[in-house]
Amino acid sequence: MINCWNPEPESRPTFPDIQTVLQRPDFKLLTWTAEDVAAYTEEARTLGAPLEAGEELYTEMQKT
Repeated sequence: MINCWNPEPESRPTFPDIQTVLQRPDFKLLTWTAEDVAAYTEEARTLGAPLEAGEELYTEMQKT
C-alpha cells in the first residue's frame, strides 16, 4: 500500500484498486512476492528491525 503515498497522484492506486487488495485473504496480504524479497535487505525483512534498516527502500518516493 506504499503506492498510496506516491508523490505523483496518477501513480497512486484508485479506491477500487485498494478495495480489491483489502478483500484478499489475509495470507495473501502477508505474503511477499519474490520481487519484494529481493528488494529488501535481510535486516529490513526482520520483524522489529530498526527504522534505519529500511532507509534504502522506496527511494523513488524519497525524491520529493
